[in-house]
Amino acid sequence: MNETDYLNDLSGLGYAHLQETFDDSLTWGSVRSPATAPSVFSPGIIWSANNSNSGVSTSTGPARTGWAFFSSPHGDYASGTGCDVPGGCGDGFIGTSDETLFGVGGWISGTVGADIDFILDGDDLNPITFDGAPAFTGSSGHLFFGVIDTDGFTHFEVRELEGTIGDQKLIWIDDVIIGVPEPSTRMLSSVAMICLALLRRRHTTLVLPRFRGQLEAVV
Repeated sequence: MNETDYLNDLSGLGYAHLQETFDDSLTWGSVRSPATAPSVFSPGIIWSANNSNSGVSTSTGPARTGWAFFSSPHGDYASGTGCDVPGGCGDGFIGTSDETLFGVGGWISGTVGADIDFILDGDDLNPITFDGAPAFTGSSGHLFFGVIDTDGFTHFEVRELEGTIGDQKLIWIDDVIIGVPEPSTRMLSSVAMICLALLRRRHTTLVLPRFRGQLEAVV
């Protein structure tokens, strides 16, 4: 799926989209390479590595525009466990949302020979593969990968499948496009939550004085 088809399909299904470029200095300024962090919260999504031994960072070298996002170090090769098997310690990154998402796509670059899957909500038995996708040509070449799931998901992983401890494959991502509900739907949901909060607050304001008055009368 190319970016145009991905955007058209999102729109045709009634979804809006948000873009993450990793360029905002207020959000991403603390993880400009070589600096790293365990994770970064960019409104609505926690971005982290796909293993506990790596942090996250951003770099201009492999970027399509501005800055690209990656796990640092690339993969879990320092663990030494299963790293001789392709993908056993492979590179990758995760996005965890506090709201339901319906699509994720982005421009990925990778070293020659890298291969990737998308995994939604931790469903390792049903990865989204991209058989027949063009081969990566190095960190300066970018290919668009995208998936839409009308059931929705809150967790996505981009996982590299070919790297071994003796032949590591590295990947980066940039200009990510996230499929979300139409703004009108999200706005109605937000308004409903605000109204509920106001009703609860109003209820508390009315009841407490009367309750206190009853206590005083008893005393």
